[in-house]
Amino acid sequence: MEEKFGIKETKEAICGILELSLAIAGVLRDGAQVTDLGTLLALFRESSEFKAKLEAAVQGSAKVPAEVSDLHLKEGLELTTEVIAFIPRFVDVFLKKGL
Repeated sequence: MEEKFGIKETKEAICGILELSLAIAGVLRDGAQVTDLGTLLALFRESSEFKAKLEAAVQGSAKVPAEVSDLHLKEGLELTTEVIAFIPRFVDVFLKKGL
């Protein structure tokens, strides 16, 4: 079966969601504070890398359903590998080692 769409946009969307999740977990690890939203907004404004990842996740999001409908085993494994790569970073956040 021939691939029509690839997984570029899906990978960017997954990575963007995971990056945002890491940031939220890092901010909330000491409990919810009134200043947490401001901290997240500051991260978005001040970190060009974080901002670029979130923008990439949103820009191609309309193509994700088509990519997922055309997903093959190799692509699924590639996406799984991307998610697994985030696990040590989540562990660090939950152990309060920081982002």
